[in-house]
Amino acid sequence: MLLLKKGAGTAPTLDAVLADALGSRDIVAGSTIGIYWESYTPASPSRPAEVSLTATRQNVSRLERARAALRVGSAVRPVAVRFQDTGRPDGQPGRSLTVSWPEVPPGTYTVELIVTPQGGVAATSAFEVRVVKRD
Repeated sequence: MLLLKKGAGTAPTLDAVLADALGSRDIVAGSTIGIYWESYTPASPSRPAEVSLTATRQNVSRLERARAALRVGSAVRPVAVRFQDTGRPDGQPGRSLTVSWPEVPPGTYTVELIVTPQGGVAATSAFEVRVVKRD
């Protein structure tokens, strides 16, 4: 996965998005970022793959988890997106998603991308990002 300064469009390639790479794993709270990845999982409109992207804050106390479950206070999992990947008409592996990162507490978050083909085994990729406040 590659973090981008902005979204990558509908038919991204690695060469096309490299100029927009963030260059770090720091995300400004309240900003919009792009995420690029390549998927070699077979996907088509008749057999879509399920894609799930989540971000979970690390080092959360039990009290914070309880407050988040009651929707009081900040979210422990501020980003949770799920959609069906129907593949690309040109068959290329590049995929992208534009994410509006919410105003959340600064800290370390684990971003996890899971791609599951119909009837297949899930492929998972995860990395840490650091959320910082806007200057």
